[in-house]
Amino acid sequence: MVDITGGNADPGVVEDLCRSLDVPFRVIHSPVLEIIRMRDEKSPCSFCSNMRAGALFEYAREAGSTTVAMGHNLDDAVETVLLNLFHAGKFRCFSPRSWRSRTGLWLIRPLVLLTESEIGNEVGRLGITPMPPMCPFSRESRRNRIKDLVRGLEKEIPDIRSQVLHALMNVRIEETWSK
Repeated sequence: MVDITGGNADPGVVEDLCRSLDVPFRVIHSPVLEIIRMRDEKSPCSFCSNMRAGALFEYAREAGSTTVAMGHNLDDAVETVLLNLFHAGKFRCFSPRSWRSRTGLWLIRPLVLLTESEIGNEVGRLGITPMPPMCPFSRESRRNRIKDLVRGLEKEIPDIRSQVLHALMNVRIEETWSK
C-alpha cells in the first residue's frame, strides 16, 4: 500500500486482511499530499496517480518482482476514457496489461472488467471492511464529476460502461480522423 498522507492513514483493515490470507503486506510512504499542497496543484489526480505508481514500481523492482497488479476496475476505465476525451482531447485509456520498460515490470489490472458495484458486492459478501479513502480531493475532483456524469447517463443508457469498453476494444484507424 502506498501511504500518501505522511503516516496519517490507518492501514489496519488491509493489513489484517492480508495477514488472514497469508499475503505479505508493506506500507510505502510517499509524501504525495505534501507535494501537491506545496505545488498548489489545481487538478492533483493525475500527479498523485503517477507519484503513487512510481513509488509502487520502485518498491516492486527493488523487491525483485516481475509484475505489479493494480485494482483498476471498469468504472475507472470508463472514467479515464471520458476524462481524456473531455479534458485532453484524446480517446485513450490505460491498458489491462502493459510492459513498463523503465522499471522492467509488467503491470496488470485483473479487476478491469468488473464494475465498482460488482466488486463492492463481493467485498460485502466476504465481510471485508474497506479502507477509507486517503484522498482529501476526491469529492471535488474531475474524476468524481465524470463519475456523477456516468451515473446520470446510465439512467438513459443502462449499458454505458460496456458500450465504452466495446468502443475501446474496437477502435478502427480507418474510422478516425487521424492524419
